[in-house]
Amino acid sequence: MSPIIDPKDLYTAPETVTTPGAINTQSDTVNYLYPTNYRFILTRTPALTYNCTKASLPSLELPAVIQGTTLVNEGKVSGGKISYGDLTVSFLVDENLQNWQEIYEWMLTLGTSYDPRFPEADEKKKYSNATLSVLNSAMRPKFEVEFNNIFPVSLGGIDFDSSVSSMDAFVVDVTFAYDYYEIRPL
Repeated sequence: MSPIIDPKDLYTAPETVTTPGAINTQSDTVNYLYPTNYRFILTRTPALTYNCTKASLPSLELPAVIQGTTLVNEGKVSGGKISYGDLTVSFLVDENLQNWQEIYEWMLTLGTSYDPRFPEADEKKKYSNATLSVLNSAMRPKFEVEFNNIFPVSLGGIDFDSSVSSMDAFVVDVTFAYDYYEIRPL
């Protein structure tokens, strides 16, 4: 007499092929990050914050260090000092130049200026903190990038031109240096 075969025994789940040390690469979300889903807040310059049109998450570099001696093959290993790229922000200039002047006057207090109205700032007033809030698909903050000890190093000019045919608002770039940034999920 032949044994009774349970239909469940006929199907076996396919084996999962994995590479040792591999992780599941399937994303747990189907929502993507969009370039318009952000909010930039610079504590020292509220007028710039409101008119910010573009902000970039700066690059990060870790140099490869050559390791070895003449007796052993030289090879590259990770190491060295991490280097953060500059933060560049674009903003619409208001007709009173308020947001542009906030940066302009801040820069005058940081460097050597011949204008007596802008004496060198004390150490606490030289720097500010900034936050780039990245928003999810529901426009709610998903995580924040906190920039520590930020200060402007370059402010774009404003080119007046009576020959232009379209009346677009001025957009100016400002570049900031900072110590480092931290990314925090919310």
